[in-house]
Amino acid sequence: MTHVDTGQNYSDIDLHLRSLMFYKVQGRAQMETNGSIAGDKPQLQIDARDSSGASLAGRRIPLNPDGTFQTDVLPGAYTLRLTGAVAVAQPKNSQNSTAMIVHLLAKQEIEVSGKDLLGLNLLIPPPITVTGHAYLEGTTQSNIGKGRVTIRPVETGAIGGFQSAEIQPDGTFTLTNCDPANYAVRFLPPSGTYVKSIVFNQQDAMTHPMDLSRGSGGELTIIVRPGAASVAGTLDSSAPQEANGSQKSFDVALISDLWDENGLVPVRSASSRNGSFSMNGIPPGHYSVIATSGVDMRLWENAKFVNEMQFHGVGIDLAENDQKQLTVPYLTYDEIDQLESRLGIN
Repeated sequence: MTHVDTGQNYSDIDLHLRSLMFYKVQGRAQMETNGSIAGDKPQLQIDARDSSGASLAGRRIPLNPDGTFQTDVLPGAYTLRLTGAVAVAQPKNSQNSTAMIVHLLAKQEIEVSGKDLLGLNLLIPPPITVTGHAYLEGTTQSNIGKGRVTIRPVETGAIGGFQSAEIQPDGTFTLTNCDPANYAVRFLPPSGTYVKSIVFNQQDAMTHPMDLSRGSGGELTIIVRPGAASVAGTLDSSAPQEANGSQKSFDVALISDLWDENGLVPVRSASSRNGSFSMNGIPPGHYSVIATSGVDMRLWENAKFVNEMQFHGVGIDLAENDQKQLTVPYLTYDEIDQLESRLGIN
């Protein structure tokens, strides 16, 4: 190794370049049903799943009119994602009957190691439909006759996959035009109840994503139960006060032990006015409660930040129908800023 000083000239320096071996990835994107390619102006993108191909992150691969493609990559693990605009029916009160929405049409995980990867068949499944039913457990009323179910993609590429559906009087609902992706399922239950379970094709879809990545739909069952808990309280004495002695307005976060960065079990929040707050409709479980002010909402999607908030918060166990009072610790704006710097969060 040669040490280089500022302002000095050097000669007879040999540079040794390491040769890198690239391999071909070649294949065709086509519909499962008729072999054609779907979507308006489809685009194919490759992303690395490990550090060996990180320089390829988000790179587009030229796609021929017949759906064929070819690119060169280093050995490594990658994901191919095909997106395209699809005509989607709009609500009856909309100005247009359809709108062109960009959807994830297909995806495939590949691994390249030591040889070309040829003859890939990137299959585009038909539009995915999920049917479902919402039940009210523990009462004579078997169905929930109103409300809205929403699903949100939890992965890169499914940019148009957000869907929602109204629950019908018989408790049924239908979600259409879903992408072959993983989804977080949300449902706001009636007052005084909580969501006990969400099951998709006999698999948990409340603390795990609903998996549509294989390109097929299924049955989604939501069970709601009476007995939601509530929490009320005040901020501790460390919270700053107005000139007249009253406490300022703050945000109080309720963080479940089941929280994860996919947003499957989101952070609940409430505004504190004059030092007091209340939250209703809380499922049984263990939670951490913390008060802050001026925190960027995106930080509540960062695992490092949320874990720190859980550590600084006050813990509370809630059972069905609990109505608990507590005093909540407060972190100042400067303390949050210092915490972000320590965690390396920009």
